[in-house]
Amino acid sequence: MSNEHCSSHLLVDEEVAWLKDALAPMFDRIRVVVYLRRQDDYLLSSYSTAVKSGATHTLAIPRERALHIHYDHWDLLSRWARVFGRDNIIARRFEKASLKSGDVVDDFLDCVGIDASAAFDRPDTANESLDAESLEFLRLFNEHIPRLTEEGISPLRDNVVPLLSQISKGPLLTLPETDLADFMALFRVSNARVAAEYFGGARTESDDPLFAPRSDTRPRVTDVTLTAERAVEICAWLWQNKQAQVDRVTERLKKKRGEWERKRKRWAAGKPTQRRDAAE
Repeated sequence: MSNEHCSSHLLVDEEVAWLKDALAPMFDRIRVVVYLRRQDDYLLSSYSTAVKSGATHTLAIPRERALHIHYDHWDLLSRWARVFGRDNIIARRFEKASLKSGDVVDDFLDCVGIDASAAFDRPDTANESLDAESLEFLRLFNEHIPRLTEEGISPLRDNVVPLLSQISKGPLLTLPETDLADFMALFRVSNARVAAEYFGGARTESDDPLFAPRSDTRPRVTDVTLTAERAVEICAWLWQNKQAQVDRVTERLKKKRGEWERKRKRWAAGKPTQRRDAAE
């Protein structure tokens, strides 16, 4: 099983133990594979994910409680090791150069001893970051059409995020380098403990003892100003594409109604041409 929320929702030993107790009857042995991401990369990526999930806040360094819950890798690993046993914890760095074939799926399969050449279905890459303008548009959009309502996920939004990703070609959003450096400094001691315990020692060629230097070279900006003209341009593009989707659905429904009308006429004439028609 795999669930990214295990790391952020099972926050005390008792909650991790509950999961272990639930799984224990099904398996003789349980090993926990944990992928650790460089904290500043995770901060920027998780903000994009949050906005795509309906968030309306701007990008900023998280508050102290969130820092502890989401970014302290030593605390995370120690909690799971206390419950499942240190020998059953497999820690991996979520960075391309450290992954088998540069791919997290191949790396996981290798960890658990499964042949990566097997005929698995590989889905397309998802959860790509939106550029700064698209992200700001979506953040403001969320204020007017929330993703979640009392009835659940709002149908009004439908596939607005995938559509925005199609025109998301500009620089990504970031924080000033000094802010990111200060942010990483908060975890230097914790990361050094993880490096020593799980990876054989601290890195010496990097600005961090656990992770390699940031390798994402995509253009980034620290400020984004969404002009009225650009907002209208994005709205017009979304309108055209949503209308095209409505037209396609309308055409399919029209075709389906035509098929049912022809079947109805055959039934009225007492001439079902296929057994399937009769069953229907």
